[in-house]
This record gives sequence, C-alpha cells and structure tokens, in this order.
Amino acid sequence: MLRSLVGSEMCIRDRVSTQSTGKVNPGNVNPVMWFVGGQVSLRWLRSPWRGARRYSSREVRAAMQLLAGSSDGIVRRSLLPEPDQESAIFVNSEVDLARVKAYGFDYDYTLVQYNEPELNGYIYKEALRLLVEDKRYPAAMLDSLGFNPRFATRGLHFDVRHGTLIKLDCNYGIQPTAVTQGNQQLARHEARRLYQDRHLSLPEQAHLRAIQDAFAIPEACLLADTVQWFLDRKIAFKSEYLVEDVQSCISSVHISGAMYEEVAAHPDRYIMPVGDKLRELLFTLQSAGKQLFIITNSPYWFMDAGMRHLLGPEWREFFHVIVAAAGKPSFFTERRNFRLISTVDSRLKWGEIGDSFMHGRAYAHGSLRGLMKRVPWVGSEAVYCGDHLHSDLVEPARSPTVEGEGQSDRVRVSARLRTRVRVWVRARSLFRV
Repeated sequence: MLRSLVGSEMCIRDRVSTQSTGKVNPGNVNPVMWFVGGQVSLRWLRSPWRGARRYSSREVRAAMQLLAGSSDGIVRRSLLPEPDQESAIFVNSEVDLARVKAYGFDYDYTLVQYNEPELNGYIYKEALRLLVEDKRYPAAMLDSLGFNPRFATRGLHFDVRHGTLIKLDCNYGIQPTAVTQGNQQLARHEARRLYQDRHLSLPEQAHLRAIQDAFAIPEACLLADTVQWFLDRKIAFKSEYLVEDVQSCISSVHISGAMYEEVAAHPDRYIMPVGDKLRELLFTLQSAGKQLFIITNSPYWFMDAGMRHLLGPEWREFFHVIVAAAGKPSFFTERRNFRLISTVDSRLKWGEIGDSFMHGRAYAHGSLRGLMKRVPWVGSEAVYCGDHLHSDLVEPARSPTVEGEGQSDRVRVSARLRTRVRVWVRARSLFRV
C-alpha cells in the first residue's frame, strides 16, 4: 500500500486505536493519514472528507507501524520501500481483480508495440509524396524535408490559425516556452504577440487539432516542416488549407492500406520484439479462467499478420472474442450488427452469427451492446486495455451500458510513460522542497 502511494496526495481514514500510534486522540474522531510529497503524517479530522478512501484495518496497521517508529509522526521517503517506477502500474481508482472475469485489448500500441521512428518515418514519407503528387505542392519539398522522430510528441495541439504547435495545460492555458511556429521555438515575446491572453477561450479551442495518438506524430511533423519550408522561402500560405491537405494525405496512407501492407510485409522492421512475454501474459490469464477478447479498428488481415509474427499461427486460440474493424469510438455508442470474418481470405460472410460468439473466430463491426448480449460476463466484470485516450478510455466511460451491468474498468497502455518516468526519476531531486 505504501509503495503505491509514494509521491501522491491521498489519505487513509479508518477507526484505529490510539495505542497503535501513541498519539492522543483529540475527541471521538477518525485519524487520517495523509500522503503528500512522499511523506506520511497523522492528523485528526472531526468531519469526514469526501476525497478520503477507506482502507482495511490491516493496511492501516502497516502504516501505523511506520508512524510508531517516527518521533514527529512523519514517515519520510527514505523510510519507504523504493518502487521500480519504470515498471510500475499507476492507479487512480480501486479495482478488485478477483471479480474480473474478462480482459480485453486493443491491438495497435497495446498488444503490439511498433518501432515508432521506422513506422512514423514511413507514414511521413508517403504523406509527403502524396502532398507533392496529388496536391501539387512544390516538388523540391521531397528532397529537403525529412522526418524528425524527436520533434513532436503526444499531448501537443496544432493551432490552425497561426500554424503553431503549442503545449496546453488541463485548463487550456498556453505554456509560453512551448510554442513553435514551423519547427522553430518562439521566444516568449513572440508567443505573447500571437497569444495576448495565455488562456484559450472556447471559440479559440475550436481551431486546435490535438495530437492524441502515435499515428498523429508524423502528421504534426509534416505540418510543422511544411510551414517552416514556406516561411523560409517567404511563400504565402493559409494555414487552414495546409492542415486540410496534410490531414488528407496522412489519412490516405491509412485508408488506402499502404501502411498496413508495408507493416504486414516487413513485421521484423516495424514490430517491436517481445520474446515470450506476450504469450506468458495471455497464457497466465487464460489459465486463471479469464476470458480474453480483442476490439480493434485495424482490419483483420493486418492484425492476423502481426499476431502470427508474435505468437504463431494458432494465436486465435488465446481469445474468446476477436473484433476487427470495430470503428471505435462509435462501437461504444451506436448499434451495429456483427459480421463473421473468414480467417482464410479475410472476407466478410453474409450469414447470421447467432446468439453467442464462437471461440477463436473473428468478427467485424458490431457494438458494445451486441457484445454484452453474447458474453457470459457483465461490463463491471471486465477490464479493457488500450492506448488511445479518447477512443479507448473516454468514450467507453460515456457510453450507455445495458441496464444493471455497470461500466468496465479501463487501463491505458503507454510505452512512452516509461521514458517520462525515467526522466522524472533522474530529475526529481531538482523539484524537492
């Protein structure tokens, strides 16, 4: 318990005796343990606090034992076991894994991790080619522009009014030291010239394009590079049109199937090796009696090529339900029928699928409501893992569920979080008070 709360702001409230701490209880109130900045201290509150989470007496006693050995009632970070933060699981709600009967997974960037510099470089190059050949942009761009994998990251926004990439906080406040026009960072006074108010109003937010997933990174880089190419040559352009053209070319790389065909043809180049880790994970869950399922927007034949590369030709035996071309986030809100997919040629079949799914078979389209009617567990007994903040986490939480079933829990899989945690662990001494 203490290991999971280091560095967070939480508290524990439970009825415990004062004998465990040696402290004097100032009245008939509950002791509260506060975890702030990696320290633990005991305080007394006469009124309950809504944000307090109730822990078991066993958990509280473990914390009290640490407090009992402290002269000032504070357990400092040095007394707490140091977690392996780069391999940690970060939790913002309580989940009882004993009640979980099913685990679901997205495919891209969840079950499979890609070599992002290679894959994003291919998407960038193909989109740039389409920009020149189909949109008639200057041919000289082909020789002078190239993908920089270290330029953009998820979480940025592109402002179509000014052709700028900006970093915003949760209240749409602009970070003045993180504004770039083209691929050049603007000085503070230049950023203030464009954004007099450091907070974007609701109408201004309509001009933003969010970089939400890894596939949006080559789009952001191509936008920035094209803006810079025009600025350097003093070529007049309208930023909104540029955004439309770049987004159209990026989408064409996906919709045309060119990216899928490239990855399926060269899995060693684009798919990160995982050894036996994925097989061990799925086997462990399956051996524990858990049902496994996949819901992905990728076409079946593309997913089949990647899973064969990682797990072999019998990979479908791990999964009770496989849904491809799901069309998330609409999958969680609309009512659509499932269609059976031929595992031989990936064609859609026209027959009825019945009232239950066949183990190891693949389906297309469908909806959350149709899924819940055909599985032996309810929504509150499932955990779904995905990487996309909107499609995999936000929309499932907003979607209407079948009455009495409840919401499933959701896990975000982020390979980039390991890098961010590593940076924080190395630099956190700079932020200690």
